[in-house]
Amino acid sequence: MMYTSLSSDYNLIMPTDIFGLLVDDRSFNVVALEIAHRAQTNDNFAVVTPNVDHFLRWQRDNTFRILYEKADYRLIDGAPILWLARLLGDKLSQRITGVDLSIEVIGLAEQMGIAVALVGGSDEAMEMAKANLRKSFPELNIFFTGTPTFEQLSDTNYQEYLALKLSEYDHKVVLLCLGSPKQENLYSQLDERFEISGAYLCVGGTIDFIAKLKRRAPRILQRLGLEWFYRFTQEPVRLFRRYFCTDVFIVRYFWRAFRLRITGRRLKTRN
Repeated sequence: MMYTSLSSDYNLIMPTDIFGLLVDDRSFNVVALEIAHRAQTNDNFAVVTPNVDHFLRWQRDNTFRILYEKADYRLIDGAPILWLARLLGDKLSQRITGVDLSIEVIGLAEQMGIAVALVGGSDEAMEMAKANLRKSFPELNIFFTGTPTFEQLSDTNYQEYLALKLSEYDHKVVLLCLGSPKQENLYSQLDERFEISGAYLCVGGTIDFIAKLKRRAPRILQRLGLEWFYRFTQEPVRLFRRYFCTDVFIVRYFWRAFRLRITGRRLKTRN
């Protein structure tokens, strides 16, 4: 993985509208490079990776919608969201998972001398994640790690402490691995109250995967869009309600998309 320059027409790519949620159709390598490049320029922006759970919450929760729309990048993580976009007639090229994006950006950060902060997960997961990252990226500058509790995330004193620690470096990548919507809400609070520079990647359980406490699904299951099922077999009690009581409502959007497809109609992209 070598650092190269960005294409000058990169920002001309138009977003795709999936029932109101605008998502980016980006090349994995190019978007990772742009994120790292922007992290070098004292910029301040967020990256989110919508999956089925995020998409459905976005549809029903106006507060979450406001949080999500603050992100500069919305990159499809969930395979069903990619399929939904294609059913609507948009030929999106690929999904970009939060785990894969994080590892790629961290590698670029090591090459480009960008500092990295990790926020989220358990104390055990954080220590194992740091150890694994230092093995893979020995020159990486991990300048801060934090494992806030749920109560601390809404505590103004902790937010001030976190802002103070993150402000030690202007040029940085911050992985917010807190789950949604906690990670998006924390970014919003930091942005509104402190305006701290950096590339903020809202990437859920990525710390656990870097720590190797959780395993990625085999590539064949990822390509078939069955990564969710693999995760369910690992944590059935925790994920049953999410997958079989909440996320199942994605079916109604597939039905709506199918009706639009057979009638030849298309969604109008928002301005």
